[in-house]
Amino acid sequence: MEFTWRKTNTMTNLQGLRDQLKELEETWQLPFKTMFALQLTIEEMVTNAVMHCKKNATLDLIVKKLENKLVIIIKDDAAPFNPLELKEPDIDAPAEKRCVGGLGIHLVKKKSKKFEYRRENDHNIVTLTIDNSPQ
Repeated sequence: MEFTWRKTNTMTNLQGLRDQLKELEETWQLPFKTMFALQLTIEEMVTNAVMHCKKNATLDLIVKKLENKLVIIIKDDAAPFNPLELKEPDIDAPAEKRCVGGLGIHLVKKKSKKFEYRRENDHNIVTLTIDNSPQ
């Protein structure tokens, strides 16, 4: 099974995506832990694209349901940005001492079995795999 979504990077489009993910949860009968990881992953990665990419960048999202995993591909035509090169946040520091940014991607990495980045044909492409095994 496969879900695809293509829009420009706006907060309005992001809200529509949230609604479609709820439908996907029901259609694919995803367990809570899988849906939580899927929503976190997409929310963080797509929100970053909305907030930090050039205006009117095109975002492509593909979610593939395989045997015991979901593969998520997020592609944009913005400036090069490799999230794997971000410095890990100091999660032990008090909140007021922490640097802004990086925590969302850190959480996505923790929820992902696999996290890959590549730059191809002027596009950023992030591929993530999350667990969808029975609870």
